[in-house]
Amino acid sequence: MSGLRVAGLLLLSILPLSAVAQAWTQEAGRVYVRIIQGFASADERYDSDGTVLPYDQDTGGGVRDRSTYLYTELGLTDRLTVSGMLPYKRVTVTDPTFTPTFERRSYAWGDARLGLRYDLGSILGLNDGPAVMALNVAAGLPLGYTRNYRPAVGPGQADLEAMLNVGRSLWPFPGYVQAGAGFRVRTAGFGLSTATTCENGVDDEAHACLTDDEVRRDFGDEFLFSGEAGVALDFIEFQALIDAVWSATAPQAEVVVQPEAFPRRRFVRVGAGVTVRGPAGIGLGVQVFVGAHAQNALKATEWFVGVERHF
Repeated sequence: MSGLRVAGLLLLSILPLSAVAQAWTQEAGRVYVRIIQGFASADERYDSDGTVLPYDQDTGGGVRDRSTYLYTELGLTDRLTVSGMLPYKRVTVTDPTFTPTFERRSYAWGDARLGLRYDLGSILGLNDGPAVMALNVAAGLPLGYTRNYRPAVGPGQADLEAMLNVGRSLWPFPGYVQAGAGFRVRTAGFGLSTATTCENGVDDEAHACLTDDEVRRDFGDEFLFSGEAGVALDFIEFQALIDAVWSATAPQAEVVVQPEAFPRRRFVRVGAGVTVRGPAGIGLGVQVFVGAHAQNALKATEWFVGVERHF
């Protein structure tokens, strides 16, 4: 197996956040599919200055995220790959001031992600070498959910981003390193999500909600960073991961508690993963992420379990 091939397989084990932006493209006609189940729970959050606070100081409650993601890549040509991610979000907020504990749930399709990855090797003279470079562009598109439910499955506005990613195969050592940097524009386009009429904290169907003015915020644009390293040993692969989202505007104190909707956020996550590959291109992977630094973000350990297939 070539060094580039090893690197490509390892990179695809990293989901869901950083998969859309990578340095390696798929071969023409190749398809990759992965189904991921995420697990995260938090009863604390980071304030705008990084102080750890209760998730909800009034109730002492917490939040659970048990979302499922479908991710796919298709090599249109050897240098151009299209990718997509479809999330089914399941977010629950608990309120232990009731007996038994009261739960508010929102289950809906969240923000789809569509991406294009172009290999810059032919422009930079990197053809068939151990180093690669790719330009990634992507859009985050709400799938019609109600943005002012409490909790919501997303902030409700469309995002656009671009990243430049560089990678290097370490062959004959069976591994790779990769890093990327980019920028995300969090637009004011809320037309792909909806809002319900909210009076006294509930709508006509008794859903807990906030007013649309409370959630239609001026979301700050963000710098994006990622770094990865991986190694393959026979049928098992290991990854070390880091990624960061850094608001271009300094974080501000947030009064509204919405799991997915901090307008100004800065966080750095570190993680590790392992993937076991079997016959017919099928693999099973587990990744875990923890926060190394955070402002305006949930305090949670995030687990992702995925099944994948190459065609």
